Amino acid sequence: MAFREVTVIETKEVLRLWRSGVAKKRIAAQLGLDVKTVRGYLRVAEAVDPALDLDEATAAVVRVSGF
Repeated sequence: MAFREVTVIETKEVLRLWRSGVAKKRIAAQLGLDVKTVRGYLRVAEAVDPALDLDEATAAVVRVSGF
């Protein structure tokens, strides 16, 4: 099974949906991602300062995730 690289736009959408209260499994289904991928990004996002706006939080997740 080949893996698909997640784009920065998809990462931002994961964070946007999560901040609006959407469940991890629903986020994964909506974006066509594996729930483990979503969990991984959100684990990083939870460690980032919650006061960051969406763009800054996305940048931090992308940096840590190693795009």
